[in-house]
Amino acid sequence: MRRPLGLGTRLALAFGGLFLAVSLITAGLAAWRAGLAAEALYRGRMASLVQSIPPSFVSNPDILARTKALVGAEVASVRGLSAGGGGSAPLIDTTLPEAERAELQRHLSAYGRSPRPEPRLDGPLTLAGRRFQVFSAWRSDPPLDAEAAGGRSVPRLTLLLVPQAEIDRVRRAAAAPIGWTALAGALAAVFLGFLLARTVARPLGELAGEAGRAAGGELAFRAAPGGGREVEELGESLERMSAALVAAREELVRSERMAVAGQMAAAMAHEVRNPLTSAKMVVEMELADEKRPEAAERLRAVLEELARLELVVDEMVSFARPAPPVFARVELPALVEEVLAFMRRQLEHAHVVARTEFDPAAGAARADRNKVKQVLVNLVLNAMQAQPRGGEIVVRIRPAAGGGGRLLLEVSDSGPGIRPEEVEKIFAPFYTTKSGGAGLGLAVSRRIAEEHGGSLSCDGGGAATGRGATFRVELPGWGAPAS
Repeated sequence: MRRPLGLGTRLALAFGGLFLAVSLITAGLAAWRAGLAAEALYRGRMASLVQSIPPSFVSNPDILARTKALVGAEVASVRGLSAGGGGSAPLIDTTLPEAERAELQRHLSAYGRSPRPEPRLDGPLTLAGRRFQVFSAWRSDPPLDAEAAGGRSVPRLTLLLVPQAEIDRVRRAAAAPIGWTALAGALAAVFLGFLLARTVARPLGELAGEAGRAAGGELAFRAAPGGGREVEELGESLERMSAALVAAREELVRSERMAVAGQMAAAMAHEVRNPLTSAKMVVEMELADEKRPEAAERLRAVLEELARLELVVDEMVSFARPAPPVFARVELPALVEEVLAFMRRQLEHAHVVARTEFDPAAGAARADRNKVKQVLVNLVLNAMQAQPRGGEIVVRIRPAAGGGGRLLLEVSDSGPGIRPEEVEKIFAPFYTTKSGGAGLGLAVSRRIAEEHGGSLSCDGGGAATGRGATFRVELPGWGAPAS
């Protein structure tokens, strides 16, 4: 199938064709007006000739020749042309050659039989193959021979025979400059049309190419500048749409992964919970009956490990079947102290010191206490595991930078940090860099933060910054508008 012309070519041809059509119409009108002006000029010369030349000129060939040169046309003076037929042939004095003179006489004889008192011969006339435009006028002159004429006046018909080629030449002379101007203007219009099309069609073509690549799956759309305000606005709109499609596709992939991960987590939790509960009950019973201190200490260590496994199972259940948050007023400093007290034994065993920094300007949070506690336990546990040789954990609470009554809960460690390429991966389900983890803690924590209308982000830190990783949980403050 033949491809249609491009937008640039169509614009250029449209501009050029429109200009050429208007110019040609103007040239035609100019030629027509020039022809009318030429005819009016010769009529004026005819009137002046009839009024100013005395009767005696008709018999003087020299005067006839001078008159021809003066008016720029063939001249003829006709006597003896009477209406109603009869009489002798008309007498003609003219500058025409003999063959054309004879044919003119035949025409005048036919006009002499016209019923009109003074027949006229204006209009086109062909004599011996040459075309003329004829202008005529009647005049009554006194007789040249009073006795022969009986003293009566003699009607005389004066003719100007302008060659049609001369009138056509005048028309062409009038139309030629306009025609050349039309041609030059059409070429200029085509050139300007191509320039305009280049500024409009090129960016549109690039947008079409980007849209085609986006349709093929490459959604990283970048609009090129140029093409005017409207084209740039179109490009910006397509760029925003492409970014939205990228985000939607990533969210869809994430949702599908979360759904699959949830099914796996539910199956694993179901298979592990029952034997874990039985094992915990047996150890607790043995611990209650054990009298030896060393054995009791070992049983308590087993219980701690079972508690850790129970926490992993709880994360799986929370991930697979998340319950909606129940919002209430939560004092975050008190919650932090509670979590650190709960984990004190584990922190001491790992040789990790925990300290807090609470900004008095930070108010209460609008949150689900148990869910936020789960997030805080996960973050502290991760910070502790990131420092196997001991270190420090700092938990901060302060107002968020954006204001609006929102709060930031930060957990920082003094470990080696997280590589930049892993900062986003660590929030994916089942992704873990630890040997004993399930890879669900951060995924569950981020979802809880988003359920609260907040967010969970990570500053990886590392050797380049000289500090460890920092996790930031943003939560709405009590009384702040829900997000």
